[in-house]
Amino acid sequence: MTFVQRYLSIGQSSSDIPELKVRKSFLVFLATFMSCGGLIWGSIAWVNGLVWQSMIPFGYVIFSFVNLILFDVVKHFNFARFFQMLLSLLLPLSFSVVFGWFFCFRPNHALGHSRSNLGACVRWIQVFFHLDGIVYRGGNNLLLL
Repeated sequence: MTFVQRYLSIGQSSSDIPELKVRKSFLVFLATFMSCGGLIWGSIAWVNGLVWQSMIPFGYVIFSFVNLILFDVVKHFNFARFFQMLLSLLLPLSFSVVFGWFFCFRPNHALGHSRSNLGACVRWIQVFFHLDGIVYRGGNNLLLL
């Protein structure tokens, strides 16, 4: 078994059905792929003198690594998936909060930041979470993980 095969089999057991093995491998792949983004994001912030702010994406990488280690030891897929999804939602929100920005989508421009229109930002965040809830309740047909 190669290193990549062993790495992608984190959290798997011999009794897992093939579909579950694929889902577990995909979780490991996504956590790793997004951690690479966290390293890049954190490095860009660090290089630009934003040392404290760079700890958010670096923290994402560390928490993802710990999550994968625990997933390999405990093999509790539902918790590992939930925790990784939570991290993935909190990273951009936390990173924007440490800068004092609230990012939200508006019809007049694709991406804006404004403290003066907090109500609009809150509404768009609520829409995001409602849509996320609809997708989550949609079952396995809508979720790859």
